[in-house]
Amino acid sequence: MRKILFIISTLFLFHASLHAQAKFTFSGPSTVVPTSYFGMVYQQPTIDAYPPFTIGIMRGWGITGSWYDLEPASSGNYVWTHTDQMVAAAQAHGVTDMMYTFGYVPTWNSSNAGDATCNGHNGACDPNVSDAEFITFVSAITQKYCGSIRYWDLWNEVNDAHTWNASVALFITYITDAYAAIDRKSTRLNSSHANI
Repeated sequence: MRKILFIISTLFLFHASLHAQAKFTFSGPSTVVPTSYFGMVYQQPTIDAYPPFTIGIMRGWGITGSWYDLEPASSGNYVWTHTDQMVAAAQAHGVTDMMYTFGYVPTWNSSNAGDATCNGHNGACDPNVSDAEFITFVSAITQKYCGSIRYWDLWNEVNDAHTWNASVALFITYITDAYAAIDRKSTRLNSSHANI
């Protein structure tokens, strides 16, 4: 008997919801939402096709945005190829607002290079051994992409231990040092914030 009552009440609610939806009409905005309100993360410019629609901002992440991917082997040995491709794709499609997201400590500078709990690769979520190396990287990338990348996202998903396995106090040191290293005039800094 309970099953029958349950089935009947479920059918009644389903019918009532269909009836209510049939009477609902949506009145949208009278103007078009500008493309500047829409953005996307562009991770692999050599693999991902550019979308068939207009966007206002592009965020580089994955192989276009990770410190590990841009300075993988050792201090000062940069590989800008994928970030260059992201910037070129954005510029070719008229996107003038680009964001770079810091994240993933390179293995050679990780305080725990064998940490397999990190996203990306071993040791990527652990603090770097040398803060000076981080500041050097911040200075190098902001100088290289001066005038192209306008927004600087100071670490990806710091609230997740798989991307940041350290204290909030240390993170504040990171963002304070990074902010100081970014030259406001040469990069047209509009924003620097933490990605949570």
